[in-house]
Amino acid sequence: MNLLLSAFGDWMAKNWMILVLIVLAIALLVPTYLRQKKEVNARNELNNTIKKGTKIITTAGVYGVVESIEDTTDGKVVTIVTGNTKNPTTMTIHINAIGGIDNKTPVVADKTEPETKVEKLEKVEKAEVAEEPKAEKEPETQEKTKAKKPATKKTTKKSTK
Repeated sequence: MNLLLSAFGDWMAKNWMILVLIVLAIALLVPTYLRQKKEVNARNELNNTIKKGTKIITTAGVYGVVESIEDTTDGKVVTIVTGNTKNPTTMTIHINAIGGIDNKTPVVADKTEPETKVEKLEKVEKAEVAEEPKAEKEPETQEKTKAKKPATKKTTKKSTK
């Protein structure tokens, strides 16, 4: 038994660098393999979810709607319609040229939002003024409201930026 351990120890002393290189190669290859497998599964899932009427974006950045899917000897071929309704254009592409499904919604700027913030600030200020007793401090409340009005304008300028 001791002879076997000493022979293994001698071999390790001579070939330790080879073992380190083998461990490093495995450490680099395993994560790459797992990442590639995950990407292939995601691509297959995307290809299976594409149907007629699905909004897509190609890898070249072209937006379109799937019109038909056909199986050919080269794989699945997708015909998409691009452009607006007045001037539609059809394209035939390979299914792997599809980069993803277009889930985006158009962004519409709401111009009334800053006005509603100003109205809310004015309502809060009116509520604060109404809470103060009016019996003896009526002249002071008028001075406070006059003093607060310029502050309101400053805060609305900050909120609109």
